[in-house]
Amino acid sequence: MGGQNHCTTTVFNFKVNDLDADLYILERTMLRPRDAISFVNLCLGACDGKVELNEDIILEAEEKFYSGRKKALVKEWASIYHHIESYLDSLSFIPTNEFKVLDMPQSIIDQVLNYLLDIPVVKDDEEHDRRAMDLNELIKVWFAVGVIGIKKSSTLFIYSSFEKPELDITDLNKKFVIHPLFFRNT
Repeated sequence: MGGQNHCTTTVFNFKVNDLDADLYILERTMLRPRDAISFVNLCLGACDGKVELNEDIILEAEEKFYSGRKKALVKEWASIYHHIESYLDSLSFIPTNEFKVLDMPQSIIDQVLNYLLDIPVVKDDEEHDRRAMDLNELIKVWFAVGVIGIKKSSTLFIYSSFEKPELDITDLNKKFVIHPLFFRNT
């Protein structure tokens, strides 16, 4: 590639799970430039000497990227949420990438909360107990750490930010979307 200019539309000119490859990557990066660079570097590193990228390479790189982002979130939030890894893992019980608490079957809510009730707790942790007993409290954590957002329209999702770092009571009846990187049920 020496000296040639290649843009993402040339290098990523294929589909991944029916999405343009460059859009697929960007959707999983939490829209941070360093994440996009990291994901693309994982893709290029997985090429293993091949000249062209393909869907399998992107999907393989996504697994590595997910693992790294999950570890980073755990490290970043563990001092506030001692059981953050379990909170992230409990997302796997939600079968769809979009959900509304009021519409969620009780059996799914029970799976999520029972999973959290079953994790070993070293000492009394009232905050964890509250999250393990009330899905709305867990949703507040998921939102704060950026693994779910509020679905405003088919194209607009509001994730935690400096302007909106947490949910309030009026948000809990809204439709939520699991961030594409953290929705693992496909």
